[in-house]
Amino acid sequence: MKKGIMPVLAVLLLFGCATSRIKPVESTPSSDLAGLKAALERYNGDAGYFKILGTARIGGGRILDLGARGATGAGSRLDVLAGPASKLLLSAGCVVGSGCTVFFPDDFMVYRDEGKVMASWFTDLVTGRVPLIGAPQQAGKTASGEGVLLISGRGGQWQTVLFAPDGVLPRRTLYGDGDGAPRLEISYSDFISVDGLPFPGRLVIGGEREGEELVLDLTRVERQEQVPQGAFGVRLPSGTGETVKSGREAWKKLGMFWTPRD
Repeated sequence: MKKGIMPVLAVLLLFGCATSRIKPVESTPSSDLAGLKAALERYNGDAGYFKILGTARIGGGRILDLGARGATGAGSRLDVLAGPASKLLLSAGCVVGSGCTVFFPDDFMVYRDEGKVMASWFTDLVTGRVPLIGAPQQAGKTASGEGVLLISGRGGQWQTVLFAPDGVLPRRTLYGDGDGAPRLEISYSDFISVDGLPFPGRLVIGGEREGEELVLDLTRVERQEQVPQGAFGVRLPSGTGETVKSGREAWKKLGMFWTPRD
């Protein structure tokens, strides 16, 4: 087997039990659709260009360094590095309206995902926003007072967004297919203020099974008004291997156990 990134960034699909670790949201209908939609629009609004430093941990394992940048509606880039020499393990760049490129240097393999929805979805994730697959259609409230927005996407996909009881900041968002159980969960916590804007200091992206978890702890977030030219491009050295058109396997290595449909 070729030496590669898999021991560090593998999706742990062979571990854990078959029972989903993500509990479905139980809520009762609410009349606060307009209020929660407005709160989501404020949170997800165009806030400029972010540069981010932090750490990433997959499945409770090795802690890696990360550097990211992104601007809502424009694009994003995520680099994951290891060791004191900051060896590059992967680089993922997305341009909204164009698609994404994911590069694994150890394997000299490039994955290309031309899905426009995924480029926007990944950019929102990198910039600490709530990645949406559609427009909110219904509102609800949990027994503990959390506000709930229900969203339908393409091909039967769905999304649930949960807000803190005060209805200001998101706590979690869940994604699934059809009538099935949730397949992906993103949670937001440890919020910090960046030029007066709320930004999650921790993002936890979890799949259906135990061990399917990517934890991003953000230690430094800077906001800039302008996006530098070429900010989201992935540098590919000469000798890079074949480009694989489907990005699904690359997203799994990155902890994206579910992806939106175009």
